[in-house]
Amino acid sequence: MYMSDDVYFMPTEVTTLGTFANLDLLAQAGLHPVIPETWEGLLEAAKRAVRRDASGVITKGGIVLNRHYIWPSLYWAAFVRQAGIDWLVNGEPQFSHPDVIRNIEFYQSLYTTEAVAAPNASNGTFFAGDAAFYVGGQYELAHMFNPERVRFEWASSGFPHFEGGPKVSTSYAWGMYVYSGSPIQRTAWEIINALTTPENARVWYETSSLLIPRAGDWIIDALGDDPRRLPFIHEFDFARMEIAHPESGKIIDAILGAEQRLVNDIQPARSVLEQLDHQIRAIL
Repeated sequence: MYMSDDVYFMPTEVTTLGTFANLDLLAQAGLHPVIPETWEGLLEAAKRAVRRDASGVITKGGIVLNRHYIWPSLYWAAFVRQAGIDWLVNGEPQFSHPDVIRNIEFYQSLYTTEAVAAPNASNGTFFAGDAAFYVGGQYELAHMFNPERVRFEWASSGFPHFEGGPKVSTSYAWGMYVYSGSPIQRTAWEIINALTTPENARVWYETSSLLIPRAGDWIIDALGDDPRRLPFIHEFDFARMEIAHPESGKIIDAILGAEQRLVNDIQPARSVLEQLDHQIRAIL
């Protein structure tokens, strides 16, 4: 990002979302080693793959979605856009739009009526081999390719969409900044520039799966090393930016609170989302 010919921000990660599958668990469930492209298909496969103990507690999850940090807001931004609108239209929040409610009710059902996802599960659950599917980020390829951590056969695919609806996902970027009061700003920016050159961008990607926009032509060779990297690159065709607004921190906190009421308190989606829109209006 340039302002008045000076660099103010250098991206060191642009992430898309996709789906990982534990092929060993799919085989045990009698499922083909293919990741469904739709949420409905993913749910049906998860219902066959989930395992519970005698008391009904999930021991092998069907689907894992992260509920910590800002993750629910990344999923929900996609759910809104998969309903054919956006989270904010003409200054009005749209989480209580009927089509959005339908999509987020589906999310709630994964934990409640369908019960294929454990509320306390996270990406670590999937990495440990205790879930069939995980919807996560491109940067987690670094973990997946580490044989010391992931000891099962796996595959990847794009971010799921709803049957008959648009294919839309969420993307975000993180990067390096320099403190405006720093006495060595120019030197700091020169260091950041060096770290993110096409030569060093390859090191970032091959060691940590962080994709730098200044990557260069080498990315074609890197992707050819393993086709499981490709779905996350293809996802750029469908990805839209995470929730962006001067008050995005407060808006995301409101979404996280609404998600807690849906999953932990099992409150009706309609009332929760109407309340969320009311909160966002107050923030705006």
